[in-house]
Amino acid sequence: MKLWLIVGLLVFLAACTSGDGSLPSTAHAYSGNDGVTIEFLDKLFPDTYVNPINQPRPMKIGVEVINEGAVEAKDVFLTLTTVKEVIEPNDPRGTERVFTLFGRERIPNAKVGGRELLDFDALMHRVELPPSNRWNTIVEVSACYQYETRAGTPICVNTNEFAITDIESTCETKDIRLKSQGAPVAVTKVSPLLEAEGSTGITHVRPTFRIFLKNVGDGDILDENHYRTGCNDISIEPEYLNKVRVSAMFGNDVLDCDETLSFSRTDKENFVTCRSGQRFSVNDPEFTRNLRVILNYGYRVTESKIVTIE
Repeated sequence: MKLWLIVGLLVFLAACTSGDGSLPSTAHAYSGNDGVTIEFLDKLFPDTYVNPINQPRPMKIGVEVINEGAVEAKDVFLTLTTVKEVIEPNDPRGTERVFTLFGRERIPNAKVGGRELLDFDALMHRVELPPSNRWNTIVEVSACYQYETRAGTPICVNTNEFAITDIESTCETKDIRLKSQGAPVAVTKVSPLLEAEGSTGITHVRPTFRIFLKNVGDGDILDENHYRTGCNDISIEPEYLNKVRVSAMFGNDVLDCDETLSFSRTDKENFVTCRSGQRFSVNDPEFTRNLRVILNYGYRVTESKIVTIE
């Protein structure tokens, strides 16, 4: 676990800095609040159809799936849902698709990542029109996928905050607010804390961080190990909703975090506490290190379209 975290964060650091320490062109990828998005292809699948006269009419439902986030969307699981009495799926490939979309970080200055154009064969059945001569039916396409958020910020630690002697310091312990990270779940704020330790007075401090997370996207957070259930016809179990796995490093120190954070159904924001395994003397000089946070989770987005039959 710790070895994987160190390797993963070193890769993240390498991707975010160039040889001379400046930001490379891939830094733009870590902005925005979206991951995978879905758009219906209106030319292939228009809003209005003529009511079939006798036989069901063949039709196609087309969508474009785009990864607008920073990192790769792994094993995107796409499902189509219709009112079968009106629009009946009739595709030998079924109503599910699985694919992977690369992220914006792969291509310098890319506005979006990977794209996938998909179509489903279907049959439109004749319906008895009401007096308005218009019948509306809904078509939904959902995408469930695994995703990762990467966030980082330098943090100054004032080790002598509890020192008895008056030591001049330029380091201030304060909340740090972060910008968007090119993902639908974001680290919005970090609150640095110092846990005081000592048997005969405060002699040491242990850096601790309260890391605030928020669902900033338009979808639902899913357990990364059961994310496909979010796109099945059956109802998803509550324990598979709103779960995020959190890992973090402060410099080279792997932090001890409550690994899985749960969100309530009504609150899109929560926090996790991560503690350093190191402690420092209150007489040590202040220092600054980079805090790196990785979030792993599943995510679900749904796009709906109302189709009118006249």
